[in-house]
Amino acid sequence: PGDYTWRVLARDSKAVFMGDGGKQLKVTVKPDFDFWSYRVMAVPDTTEKKNKCYYSSKDGKIYSYSEAASKSGSVDFGYYYDTTSTQKHCFYALNASQPLLGFYDIASWTKNATLLKKLPSSVNFVSQLTSGGALRTLVGGNMTSGTLNKVPLVATSAGNNVIGFRTASGKFGAILVRFISGDSPAKGTTIEVDVKVQK
Repeated sequence: PGDYTWRVLARDSKAVFMGDGGKQLKVTVKPDFDFWSYRVMAVPDTTEKKNKCYYSSKDGKIYSYSEAASKSGSVDFGYYYDTTSTQKHCFYALNASQPLLGFYDIASWTKNATLLKKLPSSVNFVSQLTSGGALRTLVGGNMTSGTLNKVPLVATSAGNNVIGFRTASGKFGAILVRFISGDSPAKGTTIEVDVKVQK
């Protein structure tokens, strides 16, 4: 994607350049995917409910519980800290059963059935997922089985920590976990992600 400028140069029958007429041809290639970088999600907070823990790949925005109530139709997944799991940090679809989040009443929300799966380390978020077609091939190809509506993370120090997802509307995307601020269910715990999704 980007702007490309071309010059067309003419030569005569003796291969002598005659010039380009002073004109250039500009071609703009538009990306067929959205790339949302440096999005910070936080562990849900039980009292004020202001932490941003819901993600919309439609506009790359992160919402708190109070903000997402009127926008639940565009929320693709949430984030929370699962104290019952070995791998604590967790992404989940809103249609997943989450008894640990009972303090967030989402009974009246639209619950998009996003599918998630931890991708193999061979899928590189930066160098391979560079187009909508690559997202369909590499993410979609890995999601033919073993998909879930909730997926825990491995340690970010393990390398390329990428979670693939398919939205309720059928678009493929990927989440790159860049940084986790701590290993705690406290409301100050945050996770930084990059997200790519097909347009």
